[in-house]
Amino acid sequence: MAGAIVVAKAQEKPRLPWWERGNQLLSPEIEKALGEIESRMTSLRRKDIEGHMEEVIESLVTTTGLAEEAKRKALRDAAAAALEETMKPFPAAVTRTNRIRLTANGAIPTVAAMAGWSVDLAALARLVLGCNLPDEQEVWTKALRENLSAEQLAKWQVVVTAKRKARDEAITGLLRQWQDSYREGGTRLIEMRIKAMSSEINLDKDRVRKLREAATAVIDRICKDEVDRATESLRFEIEKRFQETLARSRGTFNGYAMEMAPAEDAGWRRAVAEILKPEELAKWERRLAEEKAKFDKEIPNLLKGAIDQMTVQWKAGADLEADSVILALGLPEERAKSLEPAKQSALERVEKAYIRTAKTQLDQVDPAYREQILKQGRFYVQIQESDLPQNDPLFKTALQNLLTPEENQRLAAAKEERKARRERALGHLMISELDKKTAFTATQREKLLPIAERLMNTAGELSPASRYNNGFDMGLERFFSAGLSATDQELKVILDPVQLARWRETCRTGTAAGDRQRRIAFQPLVSAPSKEPQRSPEPEEVEIQLSDHLVKKAEAERKRLLEIMMLEAEDATRVAALPLEVSARLGTAARGAVERTLGTWKSNTERSLRSTTQGATPANIKQRLAGMEGYYYERNDNSTVTSQTMWKKTVAAALDEAQRKAWEKEIDTRKDYRWNAIAAAVLAEFDRRIGLTPVQCTQLEPMLTKVIKEYMDDIEGYFSSASPWYLQPYSVLLPVAGLPEKEMKALLSKKQWERWSGEDLASAMNYWENIEQNHKSRKERAK
Repeated sequence: MAGAIVVAKAQEKPRLPWWERGNQLLSPEIEKALGEIESRMTSLRRKDIEGHMEEVIESLVTTTGLAEEAKRKALRDAAAAALEETMKPFPAAVTRTNRIRLTANGAIPTVAAMAGWSVDLAALARLVLGCNLPDEQEVWTKALRENLSAEQLAKWQVVVTAKRKARDEAITGLLRQWQDSYREGGTRLIEMRIKAMSSEINLDKDRVRKLREAATAVIDRICKDEVDRATESLRFEIEKRFQETLARSRGTFNGYAMEMAPAEDAGWRRAVAEILKPEELAKWERRLAEEKAKFDKEIPNLLKGAIDQMTVQWKAGADLEADSVILALGLPEERAKSLEPAKQSALERVEKAYIRTAKTQLDQVDPAYREQILKQGRFYVQIQESDLPQNDPLFKTALQNLLTPEENQRLAAAKEERKARRERALGHLMISELDKKTAFTATQREKLLPIAERLMNTAGELSPASRYNNGFDMGLERFFSAGLSATDQELKVILDPVQLARWRETCRTGTAAGDRQRRIAFQPLVSAPSKEPQRSPEPEEVEIQLSDHLVKKAEAERKRLLEIMMLEAEDATRVAALPLEVSARLGTAARGAVERTLGTWKSNTERSLRSTTQGATPANIKQRLAGMEGYYYERNDNSTVTSQTMWKKTVAAALDEAQRKAWEKEIDTRKDYRWNAIAAAVLAEFDRRIGLTPVQCTQLEPMLTKVIKEYMDDIEGYFSSASPWYLQPYSVLLPVAGLPEKEMKALLSKKQWERWSGEDLASAMNYWENIEQNHKSRKERAK
């Protein structure tokens, strides 16, 4: 009975929801650190929202034609006052949110973990409750009523209403899949609990039904509470940040995890107490207590295998940190031996942190899953990066004490240089990706690079601190989301209006148009059957559906090809400084090339489509066509339209030799820029994992550029992912695998080679051998 009493007492006070836990003060040390972070976040969020209001005022003036300077000033003053109202609750709100992120690891490790937060990024992305944007504050709406005419106010309200409706629809869509996934998991969890309870107590069908009804009510309420708060948080994001959230989430809201634990809910516990008899409840609680005690005894065995495996990685991380310091400063390796005691102590502390984190999670495991965990025999958790040996404060102090003051200064400079190299590489790559859709000149790329580097400095996801964090996300949408933060003021002085519009469109949609098409290529879209009564389809509807389908796809293909060709015409006009009449002639030829290409495309696509849909009936033709979405319509590469004879002849006739050479030179320069950008990105990642000296980086970069230039077509042809190979952790180091082993051994230190020749090289070689074979075959065919 003692076990049952303990469980019963524990169940009397269920865990508070996260929006209430955020109000609970933590230790003074943690609250002090939270206060410092709060101050930085508040300043950054204020600046961000201030920029949002400037855009709102600009849009309002354009929409309403407001000309009176006095009224404009009144609205600017109202915007400033509304900003103050918005920011009043923000500091406390963001601190409540930050408290929820913390784990119960004690004050010292918690403060150390907070030191690793990317505050600049979190300030703009952290979701908070209890805040409203300035254009929703009464002081702003009152100023609108006082300074706009009835007609102007009506015009503006149409714009505002449409934007808010679109935002709310996007939020609803964003949260729907997120909610459904948690609902499904919660239902599965509680169903396992009910089955176990029914088996233990031999419940009749009526009481099982009542338990399921109670469970459904609890899960519905949890979902509603979470969705309501997620909706409130997302409404506080300015449009630019909200678009970034959409891009990151890929259709599923991932701002935070829903706390779906229906079996721990007070409402569920009350229902169980009402449905079960007292003796049945006592029996059930005894079983829970016995299972928990049995499970607790197995925890050391569960963690042993994981700890043994993780210790190898932890030690490698500490070794890499020490070896990198020795290599960067050119010190004798013997000096690192004095670090062994500190390294061992750090390993002991990380093991304790791992056990502590694992036990915290295991204590919260639902009984329904405990048996599954025991059968697996191991349990893995992810600990804070601040707990890793290389980030351990005492280990870092020991490493610092190993060096002289002058050596510590040199080391700090080396670390800053590595960080700057990565930011330069990512900025270089960002410009290269936007270049594909915007066609910059060489001068423009040079001027845009500092802007891109600055934007990459705050893109924390693209620059993981841990050298063992190889699961980071570097999708193209990350780069384009960063591009949203560039202001029109800084871009207008570099780009012409057409390029600026292309920059904004590419960044707004989150990825390049061609990549959007490839992304859906292997994702059949099957419409759910309609619940409305349907008339019997007529036989001729197969032909009607085929015809309508081809028309829609042809329009999409025309748009895709026009984007390619108009960019070509714009590029030639810009680089060769062509007069208006010549530019118009190129535009006409570009459209003609599109129509000729489209004619061939239509013929081939219709033939393929009819062959593939043979045997389709009026009842299934829509589903058959939906299942082919994407794959059959994006096989053309850009060369099919850019190599059209009409286009090439027009270019030859319209441009003189000097103009053609200028454009050809720009095209070649753009290719070189792209190869160099990819090489720099590959090198930055290799540096992050291996730890290179500046001299080694200088030697490696041209070697990588040469491999990329020669093998680019083969590598791109091998991978069909929407995200390029050089942004994927598993394939980014492929060009390094293409470098001769003899040259690499001569360039790297022994320990560097040992690290590279392990798992990373083996993984890369799995691909490289096939790529090398494809390269040889392509060269043979070209002879």
